[in-house]
Amino acid sequence: MSFTGEIKRELGAIAPHKACCERAVLATLYALLSEERRNELSLKTENITVARRIIILSRRLLGLELDADIRSNRSKTRKQILVTVSKKEDIKLLKEGLRLVSDKADIFHSRIDPAF
Repeated sequence: MSFTGEIKRELGAIAPHKACCERAVLATLYALLSEERRNELSLKTENITVARRIIILSRRLLGLELDADIRSNRSKTRKQILVTVSKKEDIKLLKEGLRLVSDKADIFHSRIDPAF
């Protein structure tokens, strides 16, 4: 398994008890997995536990209802779960709530805020 795969698996298995720790896990998952295109934020993973963790924590911490879809990847050997945030106001809430916006511009970045 790749290093990134190991990290994703570990993050999916973490069950923190404090909201601040849950927010740190969620911020890390979004930073690692998300991609923003055409007013839509999507996360791709092959790990169902990671996808479930993203959906549950997004709902609990940010009040977001996310769309999830299971697709075959290009080689059709593995399934890929696509979790999508499509409302512009939800994307803004997510970026601000997880502190994933650059101070200089509205650019999504993969730096985790030290406050977490």
